[in-house]
Amino acid sequence: MRRLKRAARRVAAPAVAAVGLVAGPAGAGAADLSDAELARLHDGALLVRTAALVEGGHRYVGGTSWVWVDAPPERVVATLDDVGSYVGFLPKARQVRLVGITRDGDSVVTVEQGTAVAHARYAARVHREALGDERVVYRFQLDPALEHDISDARGAFRVEASGSGTLLEVDVMLDLGPGIVRWLFEDKVRDLALSVPDHVRRWVEAEGRVAAATAAPDDG
Repeated sequence: MRRLKRAARRVAAPAVAAVGLVAGPAGAGAADLSDAELARLHDGALLVRTAALVEGGHRYVGGTSWVWVDAPPERVVATLDDVGSYVGFLPKARQVRLVGITRDGDSVVTVEQGTAVAHARYAARVHREALGDERVVYRFQLDPALEHDISDARGAFRVEASGSGTLLEVDVMLDLGPGIVRWLFEDKVRDLALSVPDHVRRWVEAEGRVAAATAAPDDG
């Protein structure tokens, strides 16, 4: 196993952006959306486009999903930088830990998700890229050198300013591996993965309401 630096719980932010990891469906942010779709997002909708792909011996399912978050990009970025918050917004998450930093500056995060009936453990490398003042991309790729109960996973979180808030996009492609797990859970796992932006939105907006209530003057 390669050597990992010890890490706290924050995703590494390299001073110089390197070439990103292999991602899922190519995302273009707001440029990839129609005016009608943007209007739906601002009205609170979760927009989803599913995809499937056979490549390199893998059978992937996934797609792209978007939400509009009523918070500035820096608050969404702060949430995605804090691995400790991932248990709050990753569906069925039981444990999420930042276990190290690679020599290339990528964070290594271990995840356990599922229920008592079916659950999976895996590790992912996360590469953070700041693309200007108001756009950040987190690319993730399953780390095959560490324990993993699924065959492969890859994708990206994309954060960019949109009006008075933030457009959050998730691209994800998953291969659960052959056998009964794929046939029983593939569609459900895909749908859960594509629901992540909505969970992040709820988490960020709830934190904002708590912060606002804490900062409000006491009239009593």
